[in-house]
Amino acid sequence: MRKKQKNLFLKGDIMSFCIQGWLFVLVGAFAIAFGGVVTTKGWVLLNNQEQKKAFINAVVREVALNDWELKGNALFTRTDEETLKSRLLYSTLHTSSLNVILRSSLFDLSKAKDDELLTLIRDYEVYVNDFNARLQVSNNLVTTEKDVIIVKKHRRLLVQSNGFKKMLKEQEKVLRFLKDNYSWAFAK
Repeated sequence: MRKKQKNLFLKGDIMSFCIQGWLFVLVGAFAIAFGGVVTTKGWVLLNNQEQKKAFINAVVREVALNDWELKGNALFTRTDEETLKSRLLYSTLHTSSLNVILRSSLFDLSKAKDDELLTLIRDYEVYVNDFNARLQVSNNLVTTEKDVIIVKKHRRLLVQSNGFKKMLKEQEKVLRFLKDNYSWAFAK
């Protein structure tokens, strides 16, 4: 009887059974590990896409707010005496979403669409910051100047200035680009 057990062991039946069992365990573990890596990569890519969409949505909303401010605020659109001599202050244009998208690592400069978006947003941010500085000077003048005639002249000059006209052109350029390339963000 001992001889038979020895023969079974030598034939490899018990040995092959043990090896095959562990082999299945190892193959299964590798498959699970590989599946985990692939799944994690997939979740990261999906998360990045959602974050990019959220950033683009935020920029679209912010540019729309700036557009409303430039085209809907009475201080920019009306030139009647009451508006010009009022002590209302200009609201500065929004830049927080522009800052976020410019500093995000989600956009790939090697992709033409991302590069074009970031270049446009960077140029727009420069215009907005410059224009906000002009608005701040105007607000300081409104709050410190006693002579209403000077305030009226300054407000007329601001709205008729090349800086204001350039800001409007840049605003239109950014809106057109965003509508052409990210129309889904305007659908909401």
